[in-house]
Amino acid sequence: MKSELNTWRDKFNRESKYKSSIIIYGNIHDLILDEKRGTYIPLINNLIDNLKSSGYENIIKWDRVDGIDHSISNQNNLRIKSQETTNSNTYDFGDDEFNTSSTNENFINQNNSSTYKEIEEFFSFMLNQIKSGSNKNAFIIDYSDYIFGSSNSLSECERNWLSILSKSLNNSNEYDLLKSDCNELGNIVILVTQKLSNIPTSYYINSPIVSTINIPIPSRHERDFFLRSNLSVLSVSD
Repeated sequence: MKSELNTWRDKFNRESKYKSSIIIYGNIHDLILDEKRGTYIPLINNLIDNLKSSGYENIIKWDRVDGIDHSISNQNNLRIKSQETTNSNTYDFGDDEFNTSSTNENFINQNNSSTYKEIEEFFSFMLNQIKSGSNKNAFIIDYSDYIFGSSNSLSECERNWLSILSKSLNNSNEYDLLKSDCNELGNIVILVTQKLSNIPTSYYINSPIVSTINIPIPSRHERDFFLRSNLSVLSVSD
């Protein structure tokens, strides 16, 4: 039973250490058993706990409604463009060379109100972190269902997002398998969506750096396990 519950979680813990991106899809809005606490918690919280246990120092959660979630994201070591820069036209996705000059960057703190609700702003922010050479950054993009259009009719801007993101992830996580640095964590981008079809296939099909993990609905055995484990607090009759 324990093995059945941990199948997807074991895969996530294993592949988050060497993949550049993971797409989580399926039963993403359900509560997941946290075996350490013995309680059921949201999937996102479960992912965050596992990333922290794996050694990721900076976890940035973003969705299109609220932008960056400052209650979760540890941003003490992250860089953002200065207010003067962000007010100008700095989000040109036509060129994948972003300006990472220290004169145009400030260190962000927990009280900073920058949330980057616009997808263009967040992608620019995220890619600058990846291109800065700072590893151990985990980006969780929640509600990814509503970011991209149809895979067969992506806009020019959407194609640029995917191209720049793929290139940046490839360049930032280059390891020499004959050296010890292959064991070091790189950057990872996690997309959370209900349906895998909501993510353009060009992003993950035949890509060695992108993995897909399905969160299944609870099986009969899992539901039975839940009932038997909580009989003391549930009113259940034969």
